[in-house]
Amino acid sequence: MTFTLFTNNIIRSIYHNIKHIYNIPHINLFERIYFMFLSFISVISYNSGINKNINFRTVGKKEYYIHNVNKFYFGKDIVVIPTLIRSLNDKHKLINAIDSLLNNNNNVIIIIVDDGSPLNMMDIMNIGNVLLVEHSENYGPGSARNTGIEVALEHFVPNFISFIDTDCQVDSEWFNVHMENQLKNPGIYCGQTVGLMNDIISRYHDTMGTLNGRSIDIGLLYGPSCNMSISTSILDKFRFDERFPNASFEDVELCIRLIKNNIVPKYLNEAIIFHDYDNTLRGFYNQFLRYGKSHPLMLNIHPEYHEWYSVSEEISVG
Repeated sequence: MTFTLFTNNIIRSIYHNIKHIYNIPHINLFERIYFMFLSFISVISYNSGINKNINFRTVGKKEYYIHNVNKFYFGKDIVVIPTLIRSLNDKHKLINAIDSLLNNNNNVIIIIVDDGSPLNMMDIMNIGNVLLVEHSENYGPGSARNTGIEVALEHFVPNFISFIDTDCQVDSEWFNVHMENQLKNPGIYCGQTVGLMNDIISRYHDTMGTLNGRSIDIGLLYGPSCNMSISTSILDKFRFDERFPNASFEDVELCIRLIKNNIVPKYLNEAIIFHDYDNTLRGFYNQFLRYGKSHPLMLNIHPEYHEWYSVSEEISVG
């Protein structure tokens, strides 16, 4: 990235701060200033990621093993969770995600796709209604979701498949809201993603709608796969792009591709999940760094993305 382009992005960030953050109601002066600071950090880290010049992941034949499919005889309420567990804290978050689903829907089958975790995941399959699928190596988040889709369509008869992430917990009505809309009008839906904690970084994400999608006149430009459901009629023809190496833009790319095929994502304000953001400055920086790394890959597939993004609007939590 040239200095001129980087400077232009900084200037646009300053403009956004003045126009948007400065005028946000019901926040105190400290939060207003800190939000501006975080906005600068996000722009700097995002553009640093763009400069990394990473390449697409090479896509080949996947190898995976389904550990406990025989304990299920029938199922149509499917939630897929792609996971890469690097620490006990990650595993604790995954168990919380599973518990939040099972506490609110005893019939749901949770397909955990272990994408090459260094920690042993075998004890996860002992939890009720959990089916463990193990990748032989790390194939990436798009591949993990696609594996979950493949397993669901091969062994069960879902009308749709829902997706959350390891660091998410669902609201009591989350699955029902997705189900009601899918049964009424099959398609792709994305819900409201709220910060699990009340720290200032989580509040920033809520206010700026980081994981809440972008709205356009006809629906959503995109929504995050941490709070998404897709009908099987769509999944019979469309899957996540497995070339994205990081957990970023593989869901955006799918949404843009669907729009090009006259399938528009819709927003469900009442389908709420709670996202456990990394509330450290390092974690915040790394999150937008990861987004920036995949940005050039997105433009390689959809050069018009910038133009489409410019006419979309953020969706704040509320």
